[in-house]
Amino acid sequence: IGMVAITGNPDLFITTAEKLDELGVPRKEKHVWHSNESISIMPTDPDRSSVYYVVVTSGVEKCKFNIVVATDRYIPTISSAIQGKYRPTPSQRAADIGKTFIHPALLEADLRR
Repeated sequence: IGMVAITGNPDLFITTAEKLDELGVPRKEKHVWHSNESISIMPTDPDRSSVYYVVVTSGVEKCKFNIVVATDRYIPTISSAIQGKYRPTPSQRAADIGKTFIHPALLEADLRR
């Protein structure tokens, strides 16, 4: 999850569905992850989930930011090609690219800590 501030100073807070009862909606005091720019949640992360709650707040002023969420899986043909092991065919590359989901959004927040 990547975030770029356009105006203001936004903070990104994330909580998983599994921790929602314990922590509540993500906020400064209680969250699983926090960042001012981006967060990478790896498959090996013990807190990894399939559902995330994301909140962006600003310290003092209203903020405007761009946020991008991307899911990426280990893709054998592309990963092997990057390592120089072999070149995937165009149909293999097309099938693998379809396994990556990217969702961009331009948002504003007037929620202050």
